[in-house]
Amino acid sequence: MLLNWNGNANLHRFQVIAMVNYRPIRIVISKRRVAAAIGSRGAQNSEVKSVNERRSVSQGLASIFVGVAVAILCSNSLSMWTLAQAQNAPTIDPTVVTLGDKLGKALEVAKVKKVLVADFRGPQGESHPAGTWLAEQLTASLQRDFPSLGIINRSQKAPSSSPPDSAEALEASRNWARQLKAKVIVSGTLEKVGENLQVTMFVIDVKSGQLRAQTLGLVPISPQIYALSSEPLPVDRIPAVPAGKGVTLPTCIHCPPPGYSEKARAAKFQGVVILEVVITKEGRPARIKVLSSPGLGLDIKSIEAVRQWTFVPGKDANGNPTNVSVPLEVSFRLY
Repeated sequence: MLLNWNGNANLHRFQVIAMVNYRPIRIVISKRRVAAAIGSRGAQNSEVKSVNERRSVSQGLASIFVGVAVAILCSNSLSMWTLAQAQNAPTIDPTVVTLGDKLGKALEVAKVKKVLVADFRGPQGESHPAGTWLAEQLTASLQRDFPSLGIINRSQKAPSSSPPDSAEALEASRNWARQLKAKVIVSGTLEKVGENLQVTMFVIDVKSGQLRAQTLGLVPISPQIYALSSEPLPVDRIPAVPAGKGVTLPTCIHCPPPGYSEKARAAKFQGVVILEVVITKEGRPARIKVLSSPGLGLDIKSIEAVRQWTFVPGKDANGNPTNVSVPLEVSFRLY
């Protein structure tokens, strides 16, 4: 199609020449009609512009509506996730809150973070559902009330049921804490005293094995605690009294020195490990707790050594042999 301009002043027409089947056809359109067509086109363009503007507004509103819908959806998803988390979290027993507050403050004073709470055990090292329940309750309580401590979720199965005062159990607990990226581990014992659970808690540095803090508390025994198991709650079957006030100290008669750990020997480290030991009226170590340790495997070596010691038992005011609780220092020296 060819578009030519005819300059004739009288005609002022556009000539549109089309080739149809190779035969020219001349179509003459007056300028007035073209102007009218252009005016019509302008009106159409204005209408199209108006439509486009309305379409832009509609698209803008649609974008806003989509954004609001996405925000509502995200908010609902977050709310559902938060609700799911809250539903999965254990309900904190009010009787544990006071104990959790006491432990949390002790952890803050010790300036520790990334804390893992291990299962509590009975005085003889026995496991009990109450010990697992208490550890989970304390974890939830600390996470809620002391978020800055970085309390670690107990997302992985705890170590085996070895007695907590054994060398194997100490190492297992530390390995478990390392796997969960904990820097300190809270462990301890619980025992039924009257209508309360007496809980002893030790805060131990995972890397060094040093005792960072220690605290004691009581948890009233609620119906929920009794309902945890048909097994009786742990009790101290080896009652012991501290030395002094008419009770004499046990005397060690066979006390072979402890062996050095490879780490301590390589570091040429010298120091002491402090234990709390119950010496029975038969003169044997019964219950061993680590109170302070420099780490490097020396706490394990101390426990292994003390288990082999024998004593002349302590005596009460009447001169009768009795179970006595004493602190023991185990020294490590390089010669």
